[in-house]
Amino acid sequence: MLDTQDILNGFFNTLQSSVDKVYDGDTLSEYLKEMSVETPTLVYQIASVGAQYDIVVTNKKDLQPIDADKFIILYYWMEEAKNFMILWRDILLEGTKAFYYQLDGSVEHITVKKMLDQSKSVLQESIHSLQKVYPTMIANLGSDPKKVKRQVLNWEKQINPWTEYSIQFKAIAEQCRSISKLGNQLDRSNGSYKTIKRILKSYVDKRMSNMKEISYSAIEALNTIKDISNDEGKPNIILKLQKIESVHKRLNELFVDVHHLEQIEKILEDMADTLEVAIDGDNGKLNVKKLSLKKSTQQWLESEIYLSFYEVEEVEDQLKNKLKMILVNIQNYLTLLKNDSAENKGTPFRQAIEKFENEYHNIATKHRKLIDSASDKLEYQFNISQLFNNERLFLPLSVQSSLGNIDLDQTKLRHKVTKWLKKSFSFYTNLRKKAEKERTLSPSEKLVRYVDSRQFAKDNRQYINIFLVKGYIGESFVIGRQEELDHFKSVYDNWRQGYRGSLLITGQRFSGKSLFAEYANIKVLNGKTIQLKPNMEYEINGRTFTSTYNLKETLGNITKHHHDTKPAIFIDDIELWYDKEVTLSSNIRELTRIIDKYSSKIFFVVTMSNWLQHKMNSVYGINSVFQADINLDRMSLEEIRQIISIRQGATYKELLNPEERKITEDEFNKITRRLHHNVDGNVGDALSKWAADTKYHDVNSVIMTNVLFQSIPDIDHKDTLLLLETIITARKTNEFYLHKFFGEAFKEKYSTLLQRMINVGLVTRNVDNLIQINSKVVNEVGQLLERKNYLTFNHR
Repeated sequence: MLDTQDILNGFFNTLQSSVDKVYDGDTLSEYLKEMSVETPTLVYQIASVGAQYDIVVTNKKDLQPIDADKFIILYYWMEEAKNFMILWRDILLEGTKAFYYQLDGSVEHITVKKMLDQSKSVLQESIHSLQKVYPTMIANLGSDPKKVKRQVLNWEKQINPWTEYSIQFKAIAEQCRSISKLGNQLDRSNGSYKTIKRILKSYVDKRMSNMKEISYSAIEALNTIKDISNDEGKPNIILKLQKIESVHKRLNELFVDVHHLEQIEKILEDMADTLEVAIDGDNGKLNVKKLSLKKSTQQWLESEIYLSFYEVEEVEDQLKNKLKMILVNIQNYLTLLKNDSAENKGTPFRQAIEKFENEYHNIATKHRKLIDSASDKLEYQFNISQLFNNERLFLPLSVQSSLGNIDLDQTKLRHKVTKWLKKSFSFYTNLRKKAEKERTLSPSEKLVRYVDSRQFAKDNRQYINIFLVKGYIGESFVIGRQEELDHFKSVYDNWRQGYRGSLLITGQRFSGKSLFAEYANIKVLNGKTIQLKPNMEYEINGRTFTSTYNLKETLGNITKHHHDTKPAIFIDDIELWYDKEVTLSSNIRELTRIIDKYSSKIFFVVTMSNWLQHKMNSVYGINSVFQADINLDRMSLEEIRQIISIRQGATYKELLNPEERKITEDEFNKITRRLHHNVDGNVGDALSKWAADTKYHDVNSVIMTNVLFQSIPDIDHKDTLLLLETIITARKTNEFYLHKFFGEAFKEKYSTLLQRMINVGLVTRNVDNLIQINSKVVNEVGQLLERKNYLTFNHR
């Protein structure tokens, strides 16, 4: 026979012991560990009580008044026990939040201690309430056997709730386990965040040190020349010259970071892709949000921190280069003075340095503001604790929502904490609102908005055409690529000395492969290249031929009739060499065979995309066929700036900012730096995006709208990604080839997907009815496909 009071006494002893163990620790981490350990013990004890009484109620046929206690436990006490475990779960969750707030310095230790004391008080109040349930119900039943018998018979007719309760207790135990598991995940992520902060703080410290060194250098230079006199002796002049040279050398040795981004990228690679964060409890439910921690972190760093640091570097370089120019002039002047070739005219240099010092203070203020802004964001926003929904308070609020019948005198504290949290987390509230608005857009609407952001203004066509003109239009428009041109010439010179001659030019779309090949043809090959494209006339030793899509046939004509002229052949866009009769693979295979056989007599230049190079190398090993691979994916910031400046000058139009004022040099540098970062150095994309970002103002000017760059929305649909990968690798295709590739599946699903991609503008159909990825977004589609592991877009 069950003795209910003994069973409950045993349970409450275990419960009190668990609470004592939890609050016996000195640290919050010990508290959380003990809560996790004690959770299964408590759930097991409650389940044992319920199971014992369930057996009696279920199996006993002739229930008597004496059995009323079984029903009270199952029908009333279990409900309050469930409420207690929900409270326990919520306190565990809020304790986990507090742990990370404390780690981030958002909450002081003394505040956490007060909240822990409050939570213990609430648990004790809850235990007391739970202890009163059974005796209160027994007292309410009274001692009249008939009345008790009637109540027992009424309970017997009701559905036994234990089955439902047992499921709920298991669910609460699992929720507690998930909260503890989240803590383990966040420990690793928090360590990563702190390491990233440490790397960036080191970077900031070195940048600040650079600025101090620039200031010291200017002061030292001024002190060196301020007392130069007409009767200055040679030994003294030599000494001053040595000091200036020393200052110049120190400037050249200033910290230039190239590793901090690589270090952070390695950390991000190991960060969790998907994280499920428990936000708050809603009675039996645990509200969870899912997010990609890696992606969110990377995007935030790029937009909020890296761009500011790029500007910091720009400001610093601007100052450093100005001072270096002054120092070079002083060095030249002192050298002449040492050789008695100049009069003593130190005053202009003193004035130059003094002017520089004035400029330094203004620019250093800007430098400091940029660093302070980025540092503040890192300090107050870049914290793992920000993953939690700030609308829900720590323990006090959690307790109030779980046990509304317990009245604690904590209103003032809660209001104070609420006010403080809202102020601290307002940035993330705004972000969340933007995110919610973003979520209301369908995938198609996001794609349409993205494509529209790349469109050109029709009334600005004259200006835009200067930026979009393709091919070689004069040497004054060619900037950079000297290193690549030297490499090209080296391979060509080796070929002329009897070595093999085959050169591969690779890159993303619009990276300038065709332009570079044309430029190299003029500068290195003296314009004597046989240029091959499908269905195009070409001449060999006075004889004219027309190429087909068959490279074996086309190159066969050249190998047959070139005699001893040792020609150079330029095959542009090799991926366009295929039709219904000849496949691209067969043409590539034939090309490698002919290069192996004739490359000592014919110089081969071939352009192809990165993804085709990767694919063909894995199949035919084409990298070993070519003597060199010149990749043109990226140009430097300064080169992109010069290219835009030259084209801007060729338009004869003034460039205005959105306020219709002439754009300053600083504004231009900032826009081009941001542009270079967004296109990752791709020159064609830079020119296209620049053109898309301008609008017609009047005959003599255009306005740089300076809109935010829209990034391509994420696409997860596997069939859509496969379709895009098929189109991008083919460059241009049509339904015939797509049907041939996909088979019957094209009619069943891919034709519909294709039409959808055309409707949103991601895919276009040209006048020849050929289908291709929209040229304005093709590189970003390629980047997306690489991230999804559908192709190799970047050069490897």
